[in-house]
Amino acid sequence: MNSGNYRDETTGNTPLEGQQLEAGTKGDGDRFRNSWWPLKRNQSFRDAPEHSDQQPVPQRSEIGASGLEGSYPRGDFPATPNEHPQALTSASHNTIGEDDDLTAFGVHAAQPAQSQEEAASDPGNERPTHGPHWAPNRAFSAERADWSDSRHFSPLEPAEDGEKRNPSQPSVAMENGLASVGPEISLGNSGQGESCSADQASGQVNAQQDVEGRPSKVPTHVSFFSQGNGSGPTHQAFNQNVNNYWKADFVRKIPVPAAGLEACSDRRFVEPRQAGQLADAARALELHGVVVLKAPPGNGRRTAALRLLATLRSVREPLALFDLEPEWSKPSVELLPKTVGEGYVLDLSEFPEGEPDDRFGRDLANYGADDNQKGWFLVVLASPQHWKGSWFEPTSNLTVSLSSPDAKPLVERELSARSCFDRVEWLAQPAFEEIWRSNPSAQEARRLGRIIANADHQNLQKIVDEFKGWHDHIEMLLNKEPKGQGHPSLLSTRATVWAGALLHGGQSRSVLKAADALLETLEISRTPAEVLADATSSRRLQAASLSLRGDQAFHQEDKHDLAHAILQNLWEEFPTQRELLRSWAVSVAADPSIPDEDAELITKMLLRLSTARRDGDILDSIGSGIVGRRRPLAVEALTDAALDPQIGAYVRNRLYLWAKQGKEESETLKLVAEVCGGRLGEELPEIALTRLRWVAGRAPLGSRTVADAFSCLVTTRPDEVRKAMDTWFDNDKLKWQAFVVFLALASSDPGIEFLLQGVEDANGRRRFVAGWQWLLAQEADREVVNRQLDKWEKRAEQGSLSRELLIDLFADVYEPEIYRGGLNRFFSDTRDFFRSFWGQVLDEAIYRNRRRREG
Repeated sequence: MNSGNYRDETTGNTPLEGQQLEAGTKGDGDRFRNSWWPLKRNQSFRDAPEHSDQQPVPQRSEIGASGLEGSYPRGDFPATPNEHPQALTSASHNTIGEDDDLTAFGVHAAQPAQSQEEAASDPGNERPTHGPHWAPNRAFSAERADWSDSRHFSPLEPAEDGEKRNPSQPSVAMENGLASVGPEISLGNSGQGESCSADQASGQVNAQQDVEGRPSKVPTHVSFFSQGNGSGPTHQAFNQNVNNYWKADFVRKIPVPAAGLEACSDRRFVEPRQAGQLADAARALELHGVVVLKAPPGNGRRTAALRLLATLRSVREPLALFDLEPEWSKPSVELLPKTVGEGYVLDLSEFPEGEPDDRFGRDLANYGADDNQKGWFLVVLASPQHWKGSWFEPTSNLTVSLSSPDAKPLVERELSARSCFDRVEWLAQPAFEEIWRSNPSAQEARRLGRIIANADHQNLQKIVDEFKGWHDHIEMLLNKEPKGQGHPSLLSTRATVWAGALLHGGQSRSVLKAADALLETLEISRTPAEVLADATSSRRLQAASLSLRGDQAFHQEDKHDLAHAILQNLWEEFPTQRELLRSWAVSVAADPSIPDEDAELITKMLLRLSTARRDGDILDSIGSGIVGRRRPLAVEALTDAALDPQIGAYVRNRLYLWAKQGKEESETLKLVAEVCGGRLGEELPEIALTRLRWVAGRAPLGSRTVADAFSCLVTTRPDEVRKAMDTWFDNDKLKWQAFVVFLALASSDPGIEFLLQGVEDANGRRRFVAGWQWLLAQEADREVVNRQLDKWEKRAEQGSLSRELLIDLFADVYEPEIYRGGLNRFFSDTRDFFRSFWGQVLDEAIYRNRRRREG
């Protein structure tokens, strides 16, 4: 945009001597000269003094490189960017007829939005829905165009044609059954189920590895082959994923890496102990396209599911296998993917809160019927306590109960797979007979195989004791006969044993303090006199069989994983006291007198206990109880767990529930924001932004929690944040979240830089204007919004932000007559007002407003 000096022709003065203000493009002529007046209270823009000579205000036409010229109806007049003074910025559908041939000028007629169904049935669909050919007002779009047309309609309303635009929706070109996705779309997949092997870690971040082992973080071209069934299902499935990705509920696909299929290979797989179950499941899958395996977690059901999908006889080519990680308020078949040549495993063990929807069972049966025709297959893993009633009845003909495989042959194959052939013969020894009689689950059998493989020597009894969780040793520790005066009581010894397990490797002082805290929780008085009359510290530690290494206390280190086994035993043996035990353990971690290193030990031990037991209450206690200066410990522990290939899916699901169900500015919401704004957001931005959207929906405007999280994310993952913001702005149900995040970004230096970088794009500028307009319309939050505007003004006056750019942007914000909120900043009785930042914004807004009304 050109600049010029403006002189009041009545006085001959130049009010802003030496100031260069934005005018129009070349040939605009003089400015609306009599706009140099301060706005008084109770005076509207309509009361502005009119120009004395009534000289017509020239039209601000924009001439593009092509030579196309257009006028602007209803004030649809964009400010031309300073960097491109002659760029084509907009044009009117009132000026150019529908039949005019504009292709010679680089202009293409915009088309109405196309539904998924229409797109699916159009294999030649190559029309983009965003980018340089996307026009929001169904007028036309132009190459090199810089659209700035949001000022004449509310950000809470759709465009004039009634179409809700989604500029973040990808363009998918269909050709010969191939759907090609542009390079701007991130297809990173993250996360695994709880039973995945450690080898699947490589598939956690971004996407699966390619055949050479190179990580393909963001593909530049992705094609989905429809195998002769047309482009519809493929196109719909991919668009379904993209359209729900940042918005509401959706289901994420995580590729199963080749290493993850090893457990279901011929040399390792053992069929369920009850004959015929796997064959029944295979028949149901072949016939219906979907089968429900009803079995408890840990019995080998996921391995069986992969085996079923990998050995289907009705498919010519092996299926591409995926774990499905749902993020939904309630299960919905509509969100499940449907892509030809793919097989899915859906674990429904962790159900959302509330009663199940009886429609899901019926829809699942219909989904299976569709599967059988189209060529995609689904295995559902369900727990017996959940899969019943309205869930079970519609799917009874495709539900198969699944038993665990026999333990002994499974251990044999696990040892052979680890090349421990010499240890297979150990399994015939009498020491293992009791284990074979109990026939433990597949998960436990594999654990036994690992213990045997890792044993230093052939001490079979020690192997068996570890497998049993050191039960006999723990019983001995907890039931030592008190020796009388000067020795600890039975309860005191137990408290020290449990505290030593919670703080295994911590300072002995912390162990004793934790033991005393438990006694106090149990209302056992521990006054100084009583402590001094009790057993000495050394006797208390000795009675609990804790050894010292320097100042650190340890349970017997030759008994592998004894500390964790003690806590497992505590939770198992005293189920009615779990709430008390959680409260005690978390309070010790939060105690500021406990060293940080010891508090970290407690946090990690509790986290491991929670995930091993799948006990969400322990995680909830960590989230709400470890606060203040100890919060970073909880953040770090939860981040590690959320990124872990074994337990990550479980922890991520818990973070999702916290974000969705947390109360405004609660401690758990703050914890979710800190986790998602940190390393989790950097490595799995889609996961983090989904949860932050829920946090923002429960946060007030100006939330520091949201601001801090997004301040980090726009630094590490700006592209993903921008995609998410684009989607939220275009979804009426997510407007509040969008504007909470917008103000959060406007509250930090990284966020401000991010927003200003976005205005270089037409959609980014439109959202910048719409964001501030909406915020200014919120009467209840006016003070919060004005504080941030004052900070922007200060940065502009100091020169840390471009003054000209901000004047240009905020003139658009304040120009439309429908936005008149926050005008107090324009009240002034001094002529110096127009030398200020807001004075220049007002002048430009008046000018644009009049041009719009007279145009």
